[in-house]
Amino acid sequence: GNTNQYASEQACLLACERYLDVPDVEYPERGLQSSRTFCAPTCLEGCTCTGTSIHDCQGVNFATLPSSIPACVTNLSLSGVGLREVPRFGFQSLSNIKTIDLSNNNIRTLPLGAFEGLRNLETLNLANNNLVILPARVFHALV
Repeated sequence: GNTNQYASEQACLLACERYLDVPDVEYPERGLQSSRTFCAPTCLEGCTCTGTSIHDCQGVNFATLPSSIPACVTNLSLSGVGLREVPRFGFQSLSNIKTIDLSNNNIRTLPLGAFEGLRNLETLNLANNNLVILPARVFHALV
């Protein structure tokens, strides 16, 4: 498994708070490369965050999935932000995520592995996109 994962959401948030002020220092005892890659210090720019949820990104334009999504996120709403693509393994570091809303975007295809590693995912919303190409096993990791 990925060593950049905490057993619980609460432990993840505590780690983020604890190491926020020194983002470039390595913590080998925690198995982290750095807190910056594990936990973004703030919400995604232009969005609203509440606890471990990212939402209300109106007016923000992300052509592709932002790489700075904090690992602690449990609910992610990127509805209507102009997404055109989801990278292969794009959500892999978000092992705590329960809800992903990618509705109302311009996504045309989903690569194999797009949803790999999301063992806690309960809801995935892809409504109102332009999906034309879906590999046969693109959702295999979710079942």
